[in-house]
Amino acid sequence: MPTNLANLPEEIPMSDGDDWTHALPVCPRSRLGTLTNQLYQSNGYKKEKHSFHEIGFNYLRDDIGIYAVFSGSGSVRCAKFAALTFPAELLFGQLEMNQTPEQIICTLKDAWSFVDKQYLASIDDLMLESVRIKIASENLVSSLGFQDSQLQSLADPSRLALIQRELNSTASGLLCVTVGDRLVLSYAGECVAVLAHQKEGAAGKEMKSDPWDASVLTCGHNRENEDEKLRLGAQILIDLDLAEVRQTRFLGHPVLKSLPELRIQPEELVLNIQPTWKFLILASPGVFEVLSHLKPNCQDISELADCLCQQIREEFIKCTAHDQSGNVLNRVSQNVVEELGSRHFRAFSDNPRSQNERPDMTIMIRVFDESILEHRPPSQAPSRTSSSMASTVSNTMSSIYDSRDCFEHSNAPIPAYVNFTRFIENARRDPTVPSWWLEPAVPDSNREKSSI
Repeated sequence: MPTNLANLPEEIPMSDGDDWTHALPVCPRSRLGTLTNQLYQSNGYKKEKHSFHEIGFNYLRDDIGIYAVFSGSGSVRCAKFAALTFPAELLFGQLEMNQTPEQIICTLKDAWSFVDKQYLASIDDLMLESVRIKIASENLVSSLGFQDSQLQSLADPSRLALIQRELNSTASGLLCVTVGDRLVLSYAGECVAVLAHQKEGAAGKEMKSDPWDASVLTCGHNRENEDEKLRLGAQILIDLDLAEVRQTRFLGHPVLKSLPELRIQPEELVLNIQPTWKFLILASPGVFEVLSHLKPNCQDISELADCLCQQIREEFIKCTAHDQSGNVLNRVSQNVVEELGSRHFRAFSDNPRSQNERPDMTIMIRVFDESILEHRPPSQAPSRTSSSMASTVSNTMSSIYDSRDCFEHSNAPIPAYVNFTRFIENARRDPTVPSWWLEPAVPDSNREKSSI
């Protein structure tokens, strides 16, 4: 009977004993937000489809910062290996403040190549175990005369299927390095980098006018990318289809890495950090997948990036207004992914025929303009809603009377702005209305005199 992969254990666990990165200093201007995948059911029940397959880091050592998000496919093994290995290849003298952009890029390329080769070497024991199981099954079949259809019931086929899933797992990666006033991105796969910055000509304007813009800094290395199709050719794309691998550049998968065209080739981008920059977002593919479900009319990734930056901006406004503990960045990064997850489930609840599962999501936010982290009382916190409401109230009141006249003539009575003439005339013609209802009101001062 064929093995049902859904009933297999989640993964072959990796030991946490070698996780040495806990001792590295974390960058105080960056934080991670994560949310595990979920499978929805029509009765409202939710459960994890698989364990969390993403990981990231944000370290700062000797004024050199490295930030990364890795998204695993099939297993977290490859992503976790990359997160444990890249810091050792970048934070201990390999990067220096006086290096040229070309030298930094060369160092990053060498690190990608080394990490991928080391990972493929680290799974040799799994490959050997899978071969042993296959040989044992074949020997048992030949010695006992079993048919090929009975092979699945021999020599622990569940273990073999689990090993194959681990061996075929891959990882997309997005690496960001800050060296002095330079920022270098190096990426392979489908993770996305978005830069939120001030719009041109918006200097000095208040935050409420929304002078921020979002720029997507990466491109997806997948089969929808026309440049990648031309680079690889039709036959390689067929091999990717057969292996059920979506990415065209990735870490892991020893079988596909035997093809020269699929050996790791990261893409780089070098930028000079500008004073107009607000923050940088490193997002896993699941973040934009969820955004595309919530915004089906947005065909361009730049439109989804605008939506994401606007949501982060609103979270900054909300958290700085109510949080004086200094944990604004922690709350913002986590609130963003949790809000996306809640909105995704609400969309499914409104339309159960829509997407019934949510992928893993990871967001890294690296702040450049620290003023957006400063505490603002609610009255000072800029808000589109409050500003528009204040404008409406101001326009309404100014249409009734000029507020300046009230200050200049504070003792003068406020002129009536409702004409009751027609109402009074109709009331006088109505015999059921008592006559004393229509008498002028007696001022309080006259009433007091008459009582005396």
